[in-house]
Amino acid sequence: MEEEKNISQNDDFWDPVDSNIKLGRFKKPRQAMKEKFKELQKSPRKLKLTYWSLVFLGIFVWGGMGYWSYRDSSSSMTFLFGGEDTDGLFWVLLLAWVPLFGFMSYVKNLQVDLIKERIAEKRKWVYNPAESSRHWQSLKTKFPSIFAKGNKNQNVQDEIWGKYKNDDQDIDFYSGIFEYSKESGSNKKKHTTRYFQTFFGIRLNEKLNKDLILTPNGKIKKVFKALLSEKISLESVEFNEIFSIEYGGKTEEKLDIFKMLSPAVQLELIRLGKESRDLKILFSGSTFLFIQNGFLFQKEKMNFIFRFFIGMIPFAKQVFIRKMNSDFIKKVEISPKDEAFFEKKITNLLNIATEIPQYLD
Repeated sequence: MEEEKNISQNDDFWDPVDSNIKLGRFKKPRQAMKEKFKELQKSPRKLKLTYWSLVFLGIFVWGGMGYWSYRDSSSSMTFLFGGEDTDGLFWVLLLAWVPLFGFMSYVKNLQVDLIKERIAEKRKWVYNPAESSRHWQSLKTKFPSIFAKGNKNQNVQDEIWGKYKNDDQDIDFYSGIFEYSKESGSNKKKHTTRYFQTFFGIRLNEKLNKDLILTPNGKIKKVFKALLSEKISLESVEFNEIFSIEYGGKTEEKLDIFKMLSPAVQLELIRLGKESRDLKILFSGSTFLFIQNGFLFQKEKMNFIFRFFIGMIPFAKQVFIRKMNSDFIKKVEISPKDEAFFEKKITNLLNIATEIPQYLD
């Protein structure tokens, strides 16, 4: 288990693309978040009143549309299936619940952000809850295979910079959430889908001679991989089941890959792949970076309806993460169980990830 140590406000924290980060940086957004929490604790009924008001608003709209359909069935059927001047009843009924989803997302985001803030403060890490498109631009420039995605609304958020002790050695890490959107269609038929990915970056002891990318093996991908003439398999069958290696086909490149991904490295990457989901991994220069779809704390499986709503509703972000013990609607306080769960999830990943640098050749 990592031991805490004294860190001053002037100590630097590693960032893979920018100058080092000071402990006192991002103090304003963190303080604003704490003040908002205190304000809600003083007037807890405010959240409950807003929640139920939005629930009744949705019910009122649905009830009103139902009554109108009963009174004028011919007009309502035209509206339901869309006319020349309307997109149909479906969108009215959906939009009736957007304010509620937006409010729920706001509350969940605040709960999660406050938990991360507490963990960062306890471990002397730097935390920035705000969105940053500028930092995303820097990350995209240096790591395009990971961050060059989407065509709008790209940013990184919930960033954490810190040092993690492993075998009496302080390992620098950087983590965050990458958000991007894909807009398709044209004119009135435009559709935008939002995506969220969680990433971790680990600082390596030495700079690697070449970049290496590992991608997750899905069922369909395994079939295509078996048909490819140029493929590379390592000693571990389990590793080959989990990951594919981006490989150009040159003999020299193949030898470099075998040298870099030693059996010890393969074993740690397998552990990492089991701890997280659908990992894409990049070794580049002095950075080991891995990224997964979704959030660290969401449900293991999300059905189609949940995925649809997250993509469709502009405010939905953390609405469908795993059920938390904290519930500000009922009581404005952070549950110690949630804080312990979040911290364990983060440290489990760091325990594995920070083992890998020592085995890299």
